[in-house]
Amino acid sequence: MMNRDVAGPWAIEEMENTEIRDVGSEAPEYGRRYRVYYNACDMGTLQVRSDGLDVLNDERFAANRRAAALLELHYLRFVPYDDALSLVRAVVFHLGPFEDRETAWDTASAEAAATLSGHLWETVRVADTVMTFDHRTSGPYELVRRTTDHWKTCDIDPFEKWGGDRPQRTV
Repeated sequence: MMNRDVAGPWAIEEMENTEIRDVGSEAPEYGRRYRVYYNACDMGTLQVRSDGLDVLNDERFAANRRAAALLELHYLRFVPYDDALSLVRAVVFHLGPFEDRETAWDTASAEAAATLSGHLWETVRVADTVMTFDHRTSGPYELVRRTTDHWKTCDIDPFEKWGGDRPQRTV
């Protein structure tokens, strides 16, 4: 779903391994892992897992679903700003609250721009070190839930209807 909201050179593909690798974790965690490519170059990973302690209680989790994401990219300095912005914005957009598209998009754009500015600052400040881009975000992933609920209600399979999760591009 996220591939539809990123610049053309990006591709996000799900990995088979569901074990989250995060140095901040004290125990194994499971979720979804994605390989992130830019112009077919492996740039890093996106990891998504459930967030918060409500996951331990079915009723509370159903009422307060949250997900956390870790976007880890290498070689980001070779990616044009607008393309980098589109990826970070898409991650924030899909995980954040969603009342209407314009408000959610603007909020995600602001967070993505601030995150990329911070990364640029650190990259320039410590010029002799090649920095890995790490961005953590979390939220109720309302857009994803609404979209998948709509697909289920209308019996839509995105791979059958659209040939996958990427918009078909004409040359």
